[in-house]
Amino acid sequence: MPDEAHAEALFLSARWPEGPVCRWCGSVGNARRLPGRKMLFHGRDCGLATSARARTPMAASHLPVRT
Repeated sequence: MPDEAHAEALFLSARWPEGPVCRWCGSVGNARRLPGRKMLFHGRDCGLATSARARTPMAASHLPVRT
């Protein structure tokens, strides 16, 4: 990967090919990225935040996605 942003985009497209999925209410593609927070999204239907790393082997990792 050339940089962290490219690795993050690849991770997000592999994790959620149709857009972010809220782990709380299950809505698809109806979330906005929280500014200043990597891979953290705010669901517009339920109002809760979800991470792209949640429920993956990288959930508790502090390593960069590029690693």
